[in-house]
Amino acid sequence: MKEILSSQILQSKQLPFVQESQSPKPWTSQLHNRRDPNVWDALYLDAAIPVDPLAKACMIRDLQVWTRRYLLIPIKLLANVLLALIITVKRLLPFQFNAHGLMHKSAAFFLKHFVSPSACYLIVRHICLGSSIINFLIDNGPNPMIEKSQLYPRTVDDLAKKNAFLEHDLILYNFVLDYHQAQQVMIYCQWIELLWLDSTQKKLSHTSA
Repeated sequence: MKEILSSQILQSKQLPFVQESQSPKPWTSQLHNRRDPNVWDALYLDAAIPVDPLAKACMIRDLQVWTRRYLLIPIKLLANVLLALIITVKRLLPFQFNAHGLMHKSAAFFLKHFVSPSACYLIVRHICLGSSIINFLIDNGPNPMIEKSQLYPRTVDDLAKKNAFLEHDLILYNFVLDYHQAQQVMIYCQWIELLWLDSTQKKLSHTSA
């Protein structure tokens, strides 16, 4: 099943892309120095877990940037403080509000101007793969009529146009609930079928006797 799923996703025509000038580049290995082997080359060439080569190159390249080493922790702290402040204010106010459109536009602006093309590619790709996995499970699950995901952003701008982060979560939660309901219906139908077969078998046995 893993092979079928990987093949279906990799062959999808809806994988993300970015502008030509910002397209993620494939990985280029360095010369192998046996006294000082390159740890990043080793990570890239390790095939224990099958990963798309371009995606793996983006992941490793993203791990190497200096901003991750020095700015990630303070940015996390600042983000958590702001998140706690926003949640507290929303809980204290007598009314509820949201700004999903503004949130997505701000995120898209930040991604385009402050995030590397490799990281943007991985974010867009993550949402596309999530939709592909959900659709694969629906096609091969108890009820192929469950509503499928149509969320396939192609660029960072699409993330804002389609409210992609919000829709991604909504699609996932609704899929889990719909899939569970379909499983329960299938179990009930199988139980009814077993009862019917058992009853029919008993009637045949009684008639033969």
